[in-house]
Amino acid sequence: MSDKTDATSATTESRTEGKDPAQRVGIIGAGIAGLVTAKIFLENGFDVQVFEKEPDLGGVWALSRAYPGLRANTAKETYSLTDYPYPASTSGYPVAEEVRAHLESYADHFGLYPHISFNSEVVRLAEIDDNGRQGFSMTVRSRADVNEEESREYTHEFAYALICSGAFSTPMMPDLPGRETYRGLVRHSSEWTHPAVADVRRVVVIGAGKSALDCAAWAAREGKTSTLVFRKPHWMVPRYLPGGARSDLRFISRFIEMFVNYPVRPWDEKLLHGPGKPLVWLWWTFLSAVVPRVLGMPKLMTPEHKLPVGFESVGQVDDFFDLLNVDRITAIRAGVKGFYDLGVELDDGTQIEADLVIMGTGWQRDMSFLSEELRSKVYGNGRFHLYRRILPPGQQRLAFIGFFPTLTCPLSSEVGAHWAAQLFTGNMSLPSTVEMDQTIERLENWARERVPELEDGVFTGPYIGHYVDELMRDMGMPTMRTSNFLKEYLGSFLPSRYGTLGEELKAAREGRLKKRFYLGSLHVLAAVVVIWIVM
Repeated sequence: MSDKTDATSATTESRTEGKDPAQRVGIIGAGIAGLVTAKIFLENGFDVQVFEKEPDLGGVWALSRAYPGLRANTAKETYSLTDYPYPASTSGYPVAEEVRAHLESYADHFGLYPHISFNSEVVRLAEIDDNGRQGFSMTVRSRADVNEEESREYTHEFAYALICSGAFSTPMMPDLPGRETYRGLVRHSSEWTHPAVADVRRVVVIGAGKSALDCAAWAAREGKTSTLVFRKPHWMVPRYLPGGARSDLRFISRFIEMFVNYPVRPWDEKLLHGPGKPLVWLWWTFLSAVVPRVLGMPKLMTPEHKLPVGFESVGQVDDFFDLLNVDRITAIRAGVKGFYDLGVELDDGTQIEADLVIMGTGWQRDMSFLSEELRSKVYGNGRFHLYRRILPPGQQRLAFIGFFPTLTCPLSSEVGAHWAAQLFTGNMSLPSTVEMDQTIERLENWARERVPELEDGVFTGPYIGHYVDELMRDMGMPTMRTSNFLKEYLGSFLPSRYGTLGEELKAAREGRLKKRFYLGSLHVLAAVVVIWIVM
């Protein structure tokens, strides 16, 4: 791919020479969110430039970041781009190599490579407000090659900026005492990319999320001594249900999402979470009892709380519990006090020898490149203050895409990018700043209650239908994407339902959008009442 990458400022400037400055868009990040945003903004007539600090595209799927055994959390049909499905030969749950190849194919197919500068890190983003000229100054630190030690900085100006560096941009590494005395290796799960290391025999993984479990399973499969150390377990779900059906194709649906508490509810969900609340309790009690049995989760690794509490950190695992139950992985529930020369020491004084310690301790968002003035508009009380989880009300030329990931984050990123493009082209109006602030506060109050441990307010969860519906209504697009309520609610909530969204938005602008036929539940109920009256 080296022939397609270029990080030099001279090339960047030549791409934009002679183009309308008012249409210039700077995009930070070339992961899934950055790629779909670039494609959508190009289709809307913008002059696009993407800056990616890594030597290749893909974000968490990039070769430089994908850990051994990394696989999509959902099936290829749900973890998919709306108008560019995976090849038929792709695994049911795509591995990192397949996702990366697909994204490279996507970038090539839609002509995105000429608009991407690799090895280019945005180190400062500041506002421009000079004699009526508004926009952003973006300082980029570039290297012509990943092996080049010396870098150069260039400053570019854009009318709009989109931050697509994602919720999983910077590894979270606990600052444990004694690390300087430890003789072995310490890596974050995203930084240990070699499938086999001959001289590493003893591996300790810290954490209990999906990445930690994946890394512990990888070590066991490679014949290494694998030990998982964690403070509290997280809910995991099987990839396949008894009988072989892929679980997310059954559970990612509007019907199942009705059982999840969301701050904005339609009438049917108000009934379900009101008079029908016992049904909600029964559903989550049933799942909380069945999932551990299907997965073979031992009591040590089964959360004390029932679903849906903890759903935000749920993951799908392959053979971790199989390996754990045959003693090829040792699981220890304890805190880590720190390092000693040969390994890690636990809170109770137990010492575990290790050649390699992998931190499966999650991610944090690095916004250090924002100017102080811009930070004050993006954050409120230390948490992201974004309308629709995209737009800071105080700076409406800046958008965040992919920062609040859902179970089908390619879809939420694409629809979010369409939303931002509609706003920046002037084809969508916003509520007042006061109304946007009130909407943000309502969501924040709900999030604080549901996920109080999240410091910056970024969370994931099974809210894809609710969230996408909000964006679609803002754009004046139909939320129901199939022909009838049975298919809409009981069928899998697939990104392919939105494959024509770009064309629909264009047709709406040109006044030729045709109304979709949709047979709703109220239509059926009305028909039944009429028939009963007539009879």
